[in-house]
Amino acid sequence: MNAVGQSTTGGVYNHKSPVQESDDFLDQFGKATIQVYPDGFDKPFAAFKEICGFFKAIGYAKGDAIRLKIDCNSKNFVMLTMPSAKSVENNRFGESFRRNLSKCFELSKHGHDILIQFNKPRNFIPLVSGWKGNNPDSDGNKHIEWINHIVLESDTTTLDEQRALLPILKPLLTAAVYTGKKSIHYWVRVDQVSRYYWEQNSKSIMAHLFEYLCAAGVDCRIFDRSVLNTFSKFVRLPFMWRKVGEGRETVFREIELLYLNDNPCKISLKKNQNDIIQAR
Repeated sequence: MNAVGQSTTGGVYNHKSPVQESDDFLDQFGKATIQVYPDGFDKPFAAFKEICGFFKAIGYAKGDAIRLKIDCNSKNFVMLTMPSAKSVENNRFGESFRRNLSKCFELSKHGHDILIQFNKPRNFIPLVSGWKGNNPDSDGNKHIEWINHIVLESDTTTLDEQRALLPILKPLLTAAVYTGKKSIHYWVRVDQVSRYYWEQNSKSIMAHLFEYLCAAGVDCRIFDRSVLNTFSKFVRLPFMWRKVGEGRETVFREIELLYLNDNPCKISLKKNQNDIIQAR
């Protein structure tokens, strides 16, 4: 994709997804029959280094468990282990990391959403390594102890209007991600606060954040207020595909990482601190 909303890899295909009985986790989601491939759609996942750069920027370090969710309303997750910086630099990724991330990529080709929490869960050790189906311990909120990001999006403005915000927001952003449809996710870096502080002060926190953004020239009325109700929302993972449309004619678009900065300024969410804190 060479511009937001202008896909160079989109295409039309006929989609069928029969469920197959199998012990393989991937097969539980069915397999699609693709009759017309978009350009590059048939290529395997290759952006291992780039996606690790994204994981690092949003707070993951060597050995951390990365929990990805398959589809918004499911309780199915895939677990990855963050490789070391040296491994990433040398393009050396473990077999399990490559296999499971590639499976996520293939699932996205079949119309499944691949999602990640915008605040990093505590580094728990999963009971089962790799793929987990029907995870009984799937409550997103209970795994979040610290809030480091707030993801802002708007579903009421055009992509061009949203894209115009990027130069204004850049100093405060860890990432900007085009979702493949009608919005951009802006990952705003905030000075870390505890889950308890957020739960006690969420409305004043957001009022303080929006006050600062409005002073910077952003019309905060455009942003979805659902962020007020959660600090553990799952959002789309870049470098995956997104199915857009239904029926016989369906377009796939790339979830595109538009901007990445692992050392942005941070907005303080506490009124007794300076508005902006340089990243430490």
